Amino acid sequence: MHIMNILTASLFLSLTMWVSPAFSNTNQQTISPTETFALALKSFKTKDYAQSRKDFSILLRQHPSDPTLLYNAGLVEALDNHPARAFAYWRKALFFQPGHAPSLQGISQIRDSVTSPSLLMPVYWRIPIAWIFGFSILFWFLSGTLFILSLYRQHKGQNALWMPTILSTFLFVMTLTLALNGYWLAFDAPVGTIMASAPARSAPNAEAPSLFDFNEGDEVRVLRTQGNWDHVQKSATAVGWVPRTAVLRHSGI
Repeated sequence: MHIMNILTASLFLSLTMWVSPAFSNTNQQTISPTETFALALKSFKTKDYAQSRKDFSILLRQHPSDPTLLYNAGLVEALDNHPARAFAYWRKALFFQPGHAPSLQGISQIRDSVTSPSLLMPVYWRIPIAWIFGFSILFWFLSGTLFILSLYRQHKGQNALWMPTILSTFLFVMTLTLALNGYWLAFDAPVGTIMASAPARSAPNAEAPSLFDFNEGDEVRVLRTQGNWDHVQKSATAVGWVPRTAVLRHSGI
């Protein structure tokens, strides 16, 4: 109950933060999302999570990369006992805004029930690629300088600095690998979460044979899209078509 109180308080705060700027503009384009947000809050207060979910879906279609909306949509799912869905929304918020504190807090509350440490690593270690690449250049310059200095000292009969050189070279390789991995994840095939159990079809058609079932919370890679269907892959052998509405893409978007 204490956890839910904390999360609920965060929701109200996030709602206020998102809605407040809207009142400074009176055009219809701004008022409409604000009214929808108010309806989402009203439904949330009455624990009508189904309606609140619909309202947030409308807002996310208009603002798909807004971390506050994504956080609040995840919070509705968490309170409606769908932690895997909540985790997906919060991961997506962190994709657009690394270090988004409310989403990190939410994940910390539900992580034991939704995922393994290996899946949490890209969440907690998602640092902007430019920062990692900057450190990589720094370590490259340092290792090169130490290497030349070591050769010079060795030529003069002094102790070479091979250990610091090896360490800086290792850090260079590690940071460069992380930067390239982050770049790959950002531009590779999108990764998403199955938001509701769905049969994997052999073709992008509701009448196509069902191969197996994807379960809520399964992490998949979106290989391609055709119309309202996504061709997704869970493993080397688990590949099939599901409706686009069944998948929430949260990285590589």
